[in-house]
Amino acid sequence: MKKNIIVIAFSLLAVSAYANKQYVFPAKDQTPDQQTLDEKACDGWAKDQVGTSPAEIDTQINAAKSAPQAPADAQASAGAGGSGAVRGAIVGSAIAGGTDNNRTEAAAVGAVLGAARANRRSGQANAQAQTQAQTATTQAQVDTLEAKKGEFYKARGICLTGKGYTVN
Repeated sequence: MKKNIIVIAFSLLAVSAYANKQYVFPAKDQTPDQQTLDEKACDGWAKDQVGTSPAEIDTQINAAKSAPQAPADAQASAGAGGSGAVRGAIVGSAIAGGTDNNRTEAAAVGAVLGAARANRRSGQANAQAQTQAQTATTQAQVDTLEAKKGEFYKARGICLTGKGYTVN
C-alpha cells in the first residue's frame, strides 16, 4: 500500500511538471519579435504577482532535494537500554548458575551486553524513522514549490491571454 502511494505521488509530480509547460499561440498574428517582448513582459508581471520565477523555484527544489540528511541521533532511549540490561542480567545470571561461575559478575556482563544490544536496535529504528520524516518533509517542500510554479504559469497565462494570445 505504501509503495502504491509513493508511485502515485511521483506520477502526479511528473504530470504537474509537464502541466507547467505553456504553449503560446499568437491569435492576433503578432510577430515573433512582438511575442518575445510580450512573453518577457508577462514573465515579469507573473513574477511580481507570485513573488518568484520558475528558475528560482527550480533552484530551491534542487537545493531541497540535495540538502544533506541530518545524521540520525545515536542516543537511544533510556527505556530500551534499561529493559535490555535487565534481560541481559537475567540471562547472564542463569548461565553462570549452571556453570558454578560468579552470578554477580555474569549478571553485570549480561546487563552491559543486553543494554548495548537494545540501544543499537533502538538507534536503528530511530534512524529509520528520522530518515522517513526527513524524506516526507523534503517532499512537502518540493510539493509547495511546484504549486508556486503552477501559480506563476497561471499568472503568465492570464497576462498573455490579455495581450491577445491563446495559451494552453
